[in-house]
Amino acid sequence: MPDTKLNIATLVAKMPEVDRQKPNEEPKPGQQGKFTAPDPEEADKIFAEILGGGRAHLQELLRLLRAPGDPEFQDYKAGYVIHGVVVMAGRPGREDGRRLVATVLAEELVSDRPSKLAKAFLIQELQTCGAVEAVPALVKQLEDPDLCEPAVRALLSLRAGGFDSLRTVLGNGKAGNRLAVLQALGVAREAEAAPLLKEALSDPSPQLRQTAAWGLANLGEASAVGAILKWADISVDWERIQANKTCVLLAERLLATDHKLEAVRIYSHVRDTRVERSERHIRATAERALDLLKTSG
Repeated sequence: MPDTKLNIATLVAKMPEVDRQKPNEEPKPGQQGKFTAPDPEEADKIFAEILGGGRAHLQELLRLLRAPGDPEFQDYKAGYVIHGVVVMAGRPGREDGRRLVATVLAEELVSDRPSKLAKAFLIQELQTCGAVEAVPALVKQLEDPDLCEPAVRALLSLRAGGFDSLRTVLGNGKAGNRLAVLQALGVAREAEAAPLLKEALSDPSPQLRQTAAWGLANLGEASAVGAILKWADISVDWERIQANKTCVLLAERLLATDHKLEAVRIYSHVRDTRVERSERHIRATAERALDLLKTSG
């Protein structure tokens, strides 16, 4: 049975102090600096002892966490130990420990105790865990504009379970940062997100429109050819430049999936409509692509 009398604060305090930049200079409260890592074997013993103590020890460790910028922040030690425990729990053969760590981190994330800065740290550690157990807790952070982006990155690392959540939050309009969610779905080439990406093509924000179009192009979404060409034709200035690049990307993705007719449609449209001197480079790209397609049959 785990020794519940283990003093977690004492173990955390064994981490080395931040290296002083000048002899006899005391660091200021909250000051960050270089530090020498602890002896790996000694550190592993501490991490293993805390992990072996189960839920109670992990919860006690998390209560010591203060992020840089928090009024009560003193040093990096608790965060360093938390990360060490997370990494140890992720080693082969420790699946039960990894699940436990992920669960306890997720519970802390949705509690009222951590500051927003500390929650950002916890999200990063959950990403390191690869913790599907934490999906519900991460989804809750998507509504917060400040925590949405790190939560998106964490969910993106979880693949399928994370994709479902990102689509749901985007669809119900609760994303704290729609741009981050749209970009993540495009990066992931999440085919089921195509309807949401198409809808965002008409968004008032140029950045959102561009991100949605790029996501559809990265997907190689054949059904979006008409919509993307229409958007590209009405785009101006910076958005026009990005739109031209997006059209070429979509054509390349379509060729890679044997949608030759759709790719030819895009290249032909670009060749025929990009007649300004400033767009001769993109017109030349389309012309070369069409020539190659003709010679290849």
